[in-house]
Amino acid sequence: MTSKKILEWLNTLQVEMIHISPNPRLQDPARLVTSRVQSDILEFCQTFEAGYDPAWLNAWEDQPPTFLETGVFTEVHMMQTLSQLIPQDFAVFLGSGMPIRDADHFLFPKKGAGFFANRGLSGIDGNIASLAGIGEFYPTLGVIGDQAALYDINSLPLLKKTKKPVILLISNNFGGGIFHHLPIANSPHFETFWAAQHNYTFEKIANFMGLPYFPFQELHKAFQRNTSAMIELITDRAQNYQYQKNTCSMLKP
Repeated sequence: MTSKKILEWLNTLQVEMIHISPNPRLQDPARLVTSRVQSDILEFCQTFEAGYDPAWLNAWEDQPPTFLETGVFTEVHMMQTLSQLIPQDFAVFLGSGMPIRDADHFLFPKKGAGFFANRGLSGIDGNIASLAGIGEFYPTLGVIGDQAALYDINSLPLLKKTKKPVILLISNNFGGGIFHHLPIANSPHFETFWAAQHNYTFEKIANFMGLPYFPFQELHKAFQRNTSAMIELITDRAQNYQYQKNTCSMLKP
């Protein structure tokens, strides 16, 4: 368990914690485990009758207001849209920053070949290069932010050389959206030194690198091609943050 939030939540519960692992070593950094079973996890689960209560998951998927209800298309809506469009044979690479966090909350694809992610020394470095590496083995959709794209822009030519088609989806909110979730967002110097606001778009960069370019509304066309391409979705950072905050607050028990 590596999720800080989940560990904090588990620590508030007065229940028995059972650790199941084929490895004899105890992994319990939060000191929450009360019992442990050394077993293959799948075999252990198969000894119980299948069944779960989908009510909370259904509420999570259905509760957030849709684009048609609000008139504002955010990064949350992007993830919900991708949930319906990802092809069966496509892997998904999630960039550092908000993409992997939004996907954790709002991306529930019914199909796909698996998920990949990495974290570079500075967090966002090397995301496009990593995406190109995955494209040697799987058709891949990579979802990264504009800062991660700018940081690794020199890796774009690699996408034209992959054995499988790679679709690079850049969620462009003209800065670092993740920093809106920190107290520093109230600083008068926030946009300059933290969000690193810019006014760049990526269509001309794609043309310069020889990559086909599509707006997000034409993502389905990119999936139908057998070549790599760039997709760009432009959103508003402040609206993204407010929508994410409101949605998570709405769904708290």
